[in-house]
Amino acid sequence: MGKLEAKNIEKYFKHDGKQLKTLDGINLNVNDGEFVCIVG
Repeated sequence: MGKLEAKNIEKYFKHDGKQLKTLDGINLNVNDGEFVCIVG
C-alpha cells in the first residue's frame, strides 16, 4: 500500500442532455518518495 491510494475512480459529465462517462475504474498508487502531477 502506498502513501496515497485511490481505487476505482469514475467521473461523469452531462453532454447534450446525456451522461458521458469520462473516467472508468481508474486506480492510482503513489509510493513514498514519488512525485505525481495530475493536469486536466
